[in-house]
Amino acid sequence: MISFLDGPAAGITLQLRSAPDLLRVVIHGVEFDALDQPKDVPRAEEQIVVYRRLGLATTYHLCARGKERHRSGWYSQAEYVLHDRQPDDAIARDTEAWQAWALSEQLPPQP
Repeated sequence: MISFLDGPAAGITLQLRSAPDLLRVVIHGVEFDALDQPKDVPRAEEQIVVYRRLGLATTYHLCARGKERHRSGWYSQAEYVLHDRQPDDAIARDTEAWQAWALSEQLPPQP
C-alpha cells in the first residue's frame, strides 16, 4: 500500500504497482488516484499535487481468486510526504515536461 502522511492526501492509501521517488497525485472532488505508470496522464478536471517518497519502497504479491483475479500481481509499499516544490500546472500535466522536471529535482538521500 502507498500511504500519504500529509498534504491534501493525508491519511489516504492507494494500491499502486510502482513507487517512484516523485509521484503525481490527482484529486477530483473526494477521489484520489496517482499517476504511477509512465504513460498515465491526468484528466482535465483533476488537480495535481506532487509527493516525495520517504525511504525505500518494498513490493508484495497479491493473489486474488475468482472475479477479483485481475487484481493479482506485484504492488509497491511506501510512504510519501508532500514535496516542498510543486511544478507549474502545465509541467505536471505534460508527460515529457513532468519527466524532465522530476529528473531535475535534487532529492535528499534515501536511507
